[in-house]
This record gives sequence, structure tokens and C-alpha cells, in this order.
Amino acid sequence: MASHAPPTPLDQALRGKRNEMGSIRKEGALLLQRHGLGIALTTTAYMMCGTLRVYRDFFLPELFADVGQTNPASFALSESGLALLIVFAIGSFTQIGSNWVAFNAILVTAIGGSLQIVLCSLAWRHGSMNGVAWITSVGAGIFLMYMPIGCTLYDRLLGAAHEQLTTTLLSIIQDAGTTLGTTLLLLYKLFVWPSVAARNGLDQGAAQFFSAASLIVGSVSALLLLVATFAFNHSVRTARLRGGERADTVSPLRTARCSGRC
Repeated sequence: MASHAPPTPLDQALRGKRNEMGSIRKEGALLLQRHGLGIALTTTAYMMCGTLRVYRDFFLPELFADVGQTNPASFALSESGLALLIVFAIGSFTQIGSNWVAFNAILVTAIGGSLQIVLCSLAWRHGSMNGVAWITSVGAGIFLMYMPIGCTLYDRLLGAAHEQLTTTLLSIIQDAGTTLGTTLLLLYKLFVWPSVAARNGLDQGAAQFFSAASLIVGSVSALLLLVATFAFNHSVRTARLRGGERADTVSPLRTARCSGRC
């Protein structure tokens, strides 16, 4: 870090001044106090999609087998395409100078990813999409929701709100929650799903379970993120007003007009 140039005045105008991190516990508690509702909703959606992602990773061979695809090349092609998509998506956010615009763009992308999970799962269930396209498209939706939030959302939150805090505590909570969610999902699949599927005349294979989980996770995540968007708009506006900025300098419309310089 010592070899890097210090932030320029423009950097500080865009992101606010950053100090050395103090107490993770105290700064994390303050962050939750100021933006708690939005963080709670977003973190819940993140953990749900993270759990679905882990299930897809664990059972990808079984998923492809259930839809009649056993060619190993299908795995590489589907996952390589997803990797390129995510690199492009994450990289595109770096081109947005305004933290507030980038922050909302990330949330909109995450909502879009959640809806993609639902729509593609419905299309597969109704026979409008083949199995390989469904598995790949749902994977894309999961990563479009999961990765931007995990990589850049909270950093942009600090920049947009001009907060001198740390998000380390959130990373710990998210990872722990995803691990717990994965454990519960696997236990449900092992002990509960067979009876549920038999009672409703459903196939007990990995694909049927994945489609059911995708519909639930995608729908709930989209709703949580939509409410979180409004909650964050309010909390960030309040934080910047607390810092002495006028109301007209922190509205989304004003931010969009400032060409990345606020």
C-alpha cells in the first residue's frame, strides 16, 4: 500500500475520505445501525442465492444427467460462458464513476438475476426450454445476483453514503449464513424432499428439486432486493444529509446528471 499514490481530491470527492479501520465490532455495529434494514434484506437474499449456487455446484453432474446430457464438454462450455459473463458484469460496474448510480445498478442487476432464475425455471417446467439451457441460464441468474453483491455492493454503499466504516463483519455473516443455509438445504433434500415429492407425484431427482428451490429462492430474493433498494435509498440519503449535504445533491436524479462526479 505504501507504494501506491494517495487518493486525489477527485477520489475523495467521489468516495469520501477513508481512514484506517478501527474496531470491526464497533464499526460493524454502526454500519448496521445506519443501514440495517437494507443490509438485512440484501444479506438474506445473498445467502439464499449462495445456498442455491452451492447446491448447483455440488449436483451439477446429476443435474445434467437428469436432463439427458452426459457429455463432459457440456460442463466446461456452460461454466466457461458463465465465467465470461460475470467478469464482464463486474468489470462494467468499475466504469461507473458515481457510487450512487453504480450502487443502484448493482441492485437492479441482482433483481434481474433473481427474476431470470424464476422465469427460466418456469420455462423449463412448461417445456419451453431445454434442460442444458435451463441449467446454464439459472446459473447465470444466480451469479448475476450473487457475485455483484458479494464483490462490490457494500463498497459502493460506503462510497455513496460517504461512510468511514468497514464491511468486514458483513462478509463473515454472509459466509456463515451461506454455509448454514447449504447444510439445512441438504438435510431437507435428504430427509424431507423424498416424502414431499412422493406425496405430490414428483420425480425425486436432482433437477426437480433444483427447479423447485430455484422458484422459491428467485421469487423471494427478487422481493427482498426490491424492498432493500428503497431502504438503501432512504438510509444513504439520510447518511449524506447527516454529513451536511443538501437534499438536492443526494437524490438519484441529481446523481445521474452529475456525470460520475458525485
